[in-house]
Amino acid sequence: MRLFIAAELPESMREALEETSAALRDQVHGRYVAPDSFHLTLAFLGEVPAADVTRIAALLEEVCAGQPAIGAALGPLGSFGRARQATLWQGFARGVDELAGLAGDLREGLVDEGFAFDPTVFVPHVTLMRKADLSRGELPMPVVEAGTIDTVTLFRSDLSGSRPRYEALHSVRLAPGEDAGDGEVVLPAVDYGLLAEQVVAFAEGEDLRLPVLANTTALIMETMPDVSWAGFYLTTDRGDLALGPFQGKVACMHIPWGRGVCGTAAEQDETQLVPDVHAFPGHIACDSASRSEVVVPIHEGGRVAGVLDLDSTSLALEGVLPRLS
Repeated sequence: MRLFIAAELPESMREALEETSAALRDQVHGRYVAPDSFHLTLAFLGEVPAADVTRIAALLEEVCAGQPAIGAALGPLGSFGRARQATLWQGFARGVDELAGLAGDLREGLVDEGFAFDPTVFVPHVTLMRKADLSRGELPMPVVEAGTIDTVTLFRSDLSGSRPRYEALHSVRLAPGEDAGDGEVVLPAVDYGLLAEQVVAFAEGEDLRLPVLANTTALIMETMPDVSWAGFYLTTDRGDLALGPFQGKVACMHIPWGRGVCGTAAEQDETQLVPDVHAFPGHIACDSASRSEVVVPIHEGGRVAGVLDLDSTSLALEGVLPRLS
């Protein structure tokens, strides 16, 4: 028997995933996962003797005993593998640590009981498509939804037909826990006054700008929960913006003055708050997962010396930092 353990998703999340999958069909070629097959795999066991199902079910009961239900929210799209043969999936913006903890406990229990499983590092996601051709580099905005994950199931996977069929062998309900609410993901409040005071403290007595900027980006990433990239682009004598200290993925090294969100903020000397970067004319996509952006001009000697750039994988990133001078 081909077995795996998965967290079952609430109907609201399944509907959101189905909407995202439908939108992808217009832009990406590949083999789509049927909506009734959406699940969040915690551990894939592969071929297991039928006689061991009872033992695995007992383990599932033991690990999940007292485990609270998990408030979670869908997040950005992601992929594994090569651009033309990728596995395309939607990840999570909330509940990641809790899901990872549950998966870790299950895997530890499987090891203790002598069961083998796929040891790939756990990344909470729901597969939407296999053999996806992502070479165009354009993906639609995923539908984001929140919900409570309260059921873990041992599934049998049957690959003998035209498409996989899944049979639930044993399910366990998690204990009542955090309610994810009506779909809105509530993030911790940021004390912008305190953040600004800390940035000023970095600069006191320091005659070099780079250490101050570097510590500022680190502080932002530590204190602002919905920021996926934070960094500075600095004005050059050539009339463009060059990458400065940052935290996050590899980024564009040079941005022309007046181009993209950063170049526009520098040219106009105005903060740019962009709820949806794909709707911004001329947006420069350094990271395809970015969905919203805030860019704040910074000044030195009465001129625009650069910009502070904040990206988020969520739509409509709110909270604009006060202008730094």
